[in-house]
Amino acid sequence: RETVFAGQQAGFDVERILNEPTAASMSYGLDHIDEESHILVYDLGGGTFDVTLLEMFGGVLEVKASSGDNQLGGKDFDEKIMQYLYRQFEQKNGVQLSSDKHAVVKIKDEAEKCKKALSTQKEYRVLIPMITVKNGTPLALDEIITLEMFEEMTRDLINRTHHPIDQVMKDSELGFNEIDKVILVGGSTRMPMVVKDIENYMHLTPEEVVNPDYAVAQGAAIQA
Repeated sequence: RETVFAGQQAGFDVERILNEPTAASMSYGLDHIDEESHILVYDLGGGTFDVTLLEMFGGVLEVKASSGDNQLGGKDFDEKIMQYLYRQFEQKNGVQLSSDKHAVVKIKDEAEKCKKALSTQKEYRVLIPMITVKNGTPLALDEIITLEMFEEMTRDLINRTHHPIDQVMKDSELGFNEIDKVILVGGSTRMPMVVKDIENYMHLTPEEVVNPDYAVAQGAAIQA
């Protein structure tokens, strides 16, 4: 009801509600989906993680199972980088930055930039001049974070995606070999380790032909 009301307030004549996994699948084009197939939608956004299994049968997409972790998202990957930077700075300078609100804002911004940069490059330099002052002397934060380091520090987060995947497979009574497509949704799926983990864990290569940030909106537009 609230979604319908929001759409009406935005000036739309709301005729039906389309769930996000179905919209994401439609963004990949129904004409590219076999008449009978199973599609796993892997949605890792900024704050939540959702896995949905859809079945295509007779031209209709139906949700067969869904699971997730509402405490897992891109912000958690940022936090891992932030905690690393705090530790490194304290070891080198004897100063705790986590209690400095001004420094925290700067580090949070740099952590997100670092995460995004490591989606396309092997390392990133975090450099924040004059982040704080100790005994009248300005201090800078200067650290190199490699893709390998990032993957190691976030391994536990990636491993947390496995339980929702397993739950969906169990609820749908299907095996990985019966999944025809894995569709990525959400900006956090741009991280190379996400695709690598899906390939290693499910032995399936995700579809990457659609911008994961726009998949849901694009599918809804196609439906409209």
